[in-house]
Amino acid sequence: MNKIQKLIYVTLRHEVVERISRELQVVISPEELLLGITENISLEKLAEIPLTYEQIRDMYASSNQINLSLRVLTTVEMPFDIVPQGIETEILDHVVRHSGNIWCVHKSDADPHPSSPHAHNYAKNLKLHLGNGALFRRRRQVGAISKKDLLAIREKITSIPLPTLEVDSQ
Repeated sequence: MNKIQKLIYVTLRHEVVERISRELQVVISPEELLLGITENISLEKLAEIPLTYEQIRDMYASSNQINLSLRVLTTVEMPFDIVPQGIETEILDHVVRHSGNIWCVHKSDADPHPSSPHAHNYAKNLKLHLGNGALFRRRRQVGAISKKDLLAIREKITSIPLPTLEVDSQ
């Protein structure tokens, strides 16, 4: 695992995002955290710094990204689970490792571009259309993965409904 992958792995950890959300009283996703901490510094430069949790939190807190976050007015903690037994809970994130790349699929991603759902490669700042394999940086298409790789990635995503396949699967 290179330094950038390690940085992304640490910042995308559920515990880190949850703790920052709780301390700053905002609702954020791993992607929003990463966008916030990379607002003024590149991933490459950030990966060279031995960051502490406090530094990651403070970088997000001082970013413009925090102004886009939903504010938490109050939190209620129950001493027991109030969700009735038998109600299935859903997996919100799916991580796929393929050919040395890590792709994150967020089931509840607010942005449906380029597909719903789509995959994020944070190390390379790319979004993958899960229907046709097109690669995007922001909203601009920058390339595409092969049909073979798209099918391999789709095959590994089992818990999330995928968009219609737009390439010949033969």
